[in-house]
Amino acid sequence: MSTLNDVARVAGVSTMTVSRVINDSGYISQETRARVNRAIAELGYMPNVLARQLRSKRTKTLALVVTDIANPFFTTIARGVEDAARARGYAVMFCNTDESEAEEIEYVRVLIQRRVDGVLLVRRPTRAGRSSCCASTRCRSWSWIGTFAPRSSMRCSPTPRPELTSPSAT
Repeated sequence: MSTLNDVARVAGVSTMTVSRVINDSGYISQETRARVNRAIAELGYMPNVLARQLRSKRTKTLALVVTDIANPFFTTIARGVEDAARARGYAVMFCNTDESEAEEIEYVRVLIQRRVDGVLLVRRPTRAGRSSCCASTRCRSWSWIGTFAPRSSMRCSPTPRPELTSPSAT
């Protein structure tokens, strides 16, 4: 796998110049831009997404946690979430809990560890009408896109994410 340094070496430029070409920032002459783009194509270079995520502290990843992905109700939701997320530059990770509260809690813990930018939790209501994963995972400071349980009044408050809900934010 080629690196930014490899591209710079083949193009005969600095790594900063390669970065500017990739990010389309700063002034780069057309000749230099063409050399860098040829080197990128020749080497099959792909930017390191993990490095970008570390720098920006954003993963551009959302998670959709559902109780049964085979249920047509949830597949319809999944399709809408994916379409809306993709239109805004996000990828969606799908998690199926098989109606298990323990799996739901585990998924939320894993998603916190993976630093996803937000979670949409679509679940069956519990007897208490509240999502226990909110309390169990200590995720109060974590950005929730929202929680939805058909026919319930869950008390897990979502944090609004205007860049995901506002059509003008794209």
